Amino acid sequence: EAQLSMWQLTRKLPVAMVCLSVFLVNAPWAFLDTSLAVYLDHTFNWSATHVGLLLLIGGVVYVVSSPVVGPIVDATRPRLMLILGLLTEGCAMMLIGPVSVFSFLSPHPWLDYLGMVLIGFGFSMTMISAAPVIINYATSRGYERGMSLNGLVSGIVLSFTFMGNIGGALLGGVLTDSYHFRITTTVYAIALFVQVMLFVTVTVVDLCQADTGA
Repeated sequence: EAQLSMWQLTRKLPVAMVCLSVFLVNAPWAFLDTSLAVYLDHTFNWSATHVGLLLLIGGVVYVVSSPVVGPIVDATRPRLMLILGLLTEGCAMMLIGPVSVFSFLSPHPWLDYLGMVLIGFGFSMTMISAAPVIINYATSRGYERGMSLNGLVSGIVLSFTFMGNIGGALLGGVLTDSYHFRITTTVYAIALFVQVMLFVTVTVVDLCQADTGA
């Protein structure tokens, strides 16, 4: 039986890509928690109650969609669901604001509502898929599936979740203060789409190596 180690898992490129994905889907949500209220108040002059209801949408969608996403992840490929989650949250960040490259779109409440709905779905797909992807990779490399591996993977996912919360709020605050809210959402959207390309590339290479026995 291979010895379990957080370092042994996270230094593997496919697992590192999952960890980065977890970081990136949590970072925008943390940024929105700290900055969206100020933006909405400045743009639409919304009350605190209205802002709170908008922020609640993402959490409600996550809670409602999780029981549906879980069986889908079990029945399909977790990596595919993780990729869809990243894409969905990237699209969500493009709508919230909306991003500065959408010069033909002006800020409108319905874009923010739709964006928060998509964030809830994207977060659900990515976070539920993250642990199965790592566990499947670990077992394919000789680790024994069991409580020890499950606990280790849960710790890894939680660690990068909290790092994303801290880093997302910090980086988002700095960017918003130095530039603008819409510039910050653009940066997060680009980061998520770049991560999709990186994750797909690493996944294809890993699957090819597995097929050739490398």
